[in-house]
Amino acid sequence: MNFLDIRTILIGFVLSDIVCVFVLVSLWFHDRRKFPGLSLWAAGFALQTASILLIALRGLLPNFLSIVVGNSINVVGAILILVGLERFLHVEGRHWHNWVMLSAFTAIEIWFALLKPVLAARNLNISLALLFVSAQCTWLLLRKSERRLRKNSWQAGVIFGLYGLASIVRVFQILLSPPGNDFLRSGWFDAALVLVYQMLSMALTFSLFVMVNRRLSENLDEDISLRVQIEKALRISEANLKEAHAIAHIGYWSMNTKTRDFLWSEEVYAIHGIPPSEAISHDAYLQCISADDRQRVLVAMRAAMVGLEGEFGIDYSIMRPDGSMRTVALKGKTVADETGSLTEIRGTMQDITERKKMQGEIAYLASFPTLNSNPVMEIGTGGELRYANAASTEALIRLGLEPDIRQYLPGRPDELVALWSRCSAGSITREVRLGEATFLLDLNASGKDTLRIYAIDITDRAKLETEVKELNTNLELRVQQRTSELMAANAELEAFSYSVS
Repeated sequence: MNFLDIRTILIGFVLSDIVCVFVLVSLWFHDRRKFPGLSLWAAGFALQTASILLIALRGLLPNFLSIVVGNSINVVGAILILVGLERFLHVEGRHWHNWVMLSAFTAIEIWFALLKPVLAARNLNISLALLFVSAQCTWLLLRKSERRLRKNSWQAGVIFGLYGLASIVRVFQILLSPPGNDFLRSGWFDAALVLVYQMLSMALTFSLFVMVNRRLSENLDEDISLRVQIEKALRISEANLKEAHAIAHIGYWSMNTKTRDFLWSEEVYAIHGIPPSEAISHDAYLQCISADDRQRVLVAMRAAMVGLEGEFGIDYSIMRPDGSMRTVALKGKTVADETGSLTEIRGTMQDITERKKMQGEIAYLASFPTLNSNPVMEIGTGGELRYANAASTEALIRLGLEPDIRQYLPGRPDELVALWSRCSAGSITREVRLGEATFLLDLNASGKDTLRIYAIDITDRAKLETEVKELNTNLELRVQQRTSELMAANAELEAFSYSVS
């Protein structure tokens, strides 16, 4: 008497496989954007569940559905799981041999199910087909995949190996003791073998679930490691930026337009001679500005706040607590929220006291152009060179440029006339590059049709300011990258928490 009823076992197999399909569908739904191949796992298990159901309904359904379709979709499900594993492990595989095998398998099933019914031949056919696919899965998981991924996939590889071993045992059992032609009335061995397949199916589902979660955990560890590296690089960048700010005497600031409170960098505090621990309100900031310049600064900032000027720049004098005076260059721009409402003004501040002093020295030395060690030139508004001291030619020769100054004259005659008109209202300062050098030019109107140009080499300072700007840009990029990495890490952490729960 057989105490293991195969139809009952198959119904239990279907119910347990439905749970497995639900687990794999949930895994696919949650992690489908992270790992490829999960949908094929779920589809493969769903086909094998349908296969077992069709086999369990043998006698209630036509033999073509119960035997041919039932066994064929079982093999198709196994192949889909194999393809899904390859995609998950990033292994490229070809499957023409599997589709050839499937075609031959289906033809054999049709012959021994409909034309010449022989259960032993059909059992041997399905056992060899599953052994063929299981062997490929085992080789993929234990040998073909990348070494770093095998530590997560070896359990599934062992289970597929057990699938293959069960198929081998069944092949020998069929050859040694062929069964009758009614599968549902098979002996205890077939019933026990179905139970083994059921246990292996549940174990495989668990191993796939664990494999995905271990990959998630590894990805999270990599993200955390990357975040640590980014934070370290960010600290180094911040230190370099801080040092560059101190050397160039440049800092950043922002003002909350609602509270009117200021946020200063350490260098801005240093420029004002105020301890960084001291909070700066709007009134305290105004008190730092010299009385002569206070109104100009207020007008520039108010114009930016009401939308007349989105960006502004102004030079003015400040008084430190010790009574010393400094000249600063303030640059700022307005920042709005997503609704378009103004939220803050932020920008940079640079101590340009030495630059102003340099400009004064240029103006002073202009009285003695022949003795001046810096280039001094006079240009007519018609474009002709009227005067150039020896230092002008020497500077060009030192830079490896043609000593003919006329080819470097700024602009056409009409542009020179317009420039002279602007200079007649007050001197104009600008920076120009000449070869590999950077010069600070002070342009003044002299007489009715003459431009006098005083120049000083500021190459070292210009390079330093360029480095500061690059450091600022790199810092902003690193902050954005760090924010993105932190968001990704948090998402992975939430995904991992969801998966293990």
